[in-house]
Amino acid sequence: MCETWERLHRGFPWQVLLLNSEGKGFCGGVLLKSNFVLTTAKCTLPHMGSPIRVVIGNNRLHGARHITHVKEKYIHSRYDKDTGENNVALLQLQEHIDCNSYQLPICIPDRDFVEHVLIPQLAGIVSGWKVEGDELRDSLVELPVSYLPENKCEQVLNVSLTTREFCVHHQEPVDGKLTGGSFSATNYKGTWFLTGILGTWPIEANNSETLLFTKTSRYMMWFHKNM
Repeated sequence: MCETWERLHRGFPWQVLLLNSEGKGFCGGVLLKSNFVLTTAKCTLPHMGSPIRVVIGNNRLHGARHITHVKEKYIHSRYDKDTGENNVALLQLQEHIDCNSYQLPICIPDRDFVEHVLIPQLAGIVSGWKVEGDELRDSLVELPVSYLPENKCEQVLNVSLTTREFCVHHQEPVDGKLTGGSFSATNYKGTWFLTGILGTWPIEANNSETLLFTKTSRYMMWFHKNM
C-alpha cells in the first residue's frame, strides 16, 4: 500500500546508500519493501563475494542513520555489462525495517500509469550522490527533470533506446556525475512514485544534461518473483 508522505527536508525516506566491506559508500539504491532494496547490477556485481551494508532514509553519509546488513543479492540473469541492458539488482536485508517518516518504501506504480502519465506528462526529481573518481561526496544531489522524447534522446546520446529505457533532461549544472543507483521519482497528488534507476555505465557522461534511466515498471514480474 502506498502512503502519502509530506516532504520537509532534502532527501527521501526510501533513499539508500550502499556501503562496502570497509564502510565506504559506493552506490545508491531505493527501498521497495521493508526488507528489499533496488539498485543496479553494475553496483552489485563487484561485491557478490563480500558484505554490503545499507544506510536507509532521508539522511546524509554522516550523522544519525539506520544501518543494516544485506542478506541476499539478486542480479538480473539477463544483465548485459556491455550494453547496460537489465541493469537491475535486488538486495534482501537481514531484517525488516520499521517504517516511519525517516525510512519508508517508495510506491511502485503499474506499468501503464508510469509510461503514459508519470514519465511523459509530469516533471520529476532525480536524487543521488555525486561521485568523484572512487569517492562519493557526502551530500545528496536533487535535480528537477523533464521527460526527453525517445528520438531526441537517441540523437543527443547517439544510442538506440530499448523499450526498457527512457531519458530525462535537466538544466541545473552538476559538477561531476551521479552514482549508480540514483533514482527518478514523480509526485502525483501527494504520493511519490518510482519511475527509474540510473546505471553507472559511461553513457550518462556523454551529455551531462541528459540522463538515461532503466524503466522500473518493466521489471514488476521480476520484482514479485524475487521479493
